[in-house]
Amino acid sequence: MKRITGTISWLSLLLFMCILVFGLYLRIGAATGTVVINPLRADAGNYFTYSYNLRYKYTYSREIGNMQDLNSSVRPDSHRSPGYPLFLVLFLDGLSFNSFVHKVVIAQAVLSTLTILMAFLLFKGFLPRAWALAASLLVAMSPQLIIPNSFVITETLFCFLLVAVACMMSLFASKPSAILALLTGILVGLASLVRPILEYLPFLLGLWFLAEYRRRGGLRYGLAVCFGFFLVFFPWMLRNAI
Repeated sequence: MKRITGTISWLSLLLFMCILVFGLYLRIGAATGTVVINPLRADAGNYFTYSYNLRYKYTYSREIGNMQDLNSSVRPDSHRSPGYPLFLVLFLDGLSFNSFVHKVVIAQAVLSTLTILMAFLLFKGFLPRAWALAASLLVAMSPQLIIPNSFVITETLFCFLLVAVACMMSLFASKPSAILALLTGILVGLASLVRPILEYLPFLLGLWFLAEYRRRGGLRYGLAVCFGFFLVFFPWMLRNAI
């Protein structure tokens, strides 16, 4: 019986690795094979300008200004959340636009592949292994998760963080602890810095912890998830207030 169980386990691992490699192949192929006319237009241009000013002028601003003159001033603003521009800073190399876009879309393809991994970890927590593999295959093949990687937009990073939040919540549900609640709050904070749609989620989670766990640590879990969120999100609020 142990031998059969071990064989099934290794077979599942092999199948998942095939799914993961297949998903990476689709994403890298789409990212490198898609020709985007003017890839830094509209929203993408804003994100690039924010990241450029942040990296070279130490100011969070969407003003283009004089990019050739690093001493030229730009006015700070807060029209967009800083999560995605901070991610883009990692790939800046002066004004080499083509190199910048290429590095970003490759990084997003890899990040989207890691989303498949986290999705599988999430699925196998409540689905039979075969169904978890099938669901992971659908994630790997989903055009909605492949196409955005070719553009300088927030979808890939936000989806990665959103699935990470779901995975952490799944871990918390199986073994509640203040540490896992804190990590959940931190991940929600990071996701909210990318797209602010999740700003109120920590408070809802805190209320749910209070109602669900009550004397079994509900208050502690609720405070932990809110503290984790504010640990990440409060500096952005404070910066805007100042």
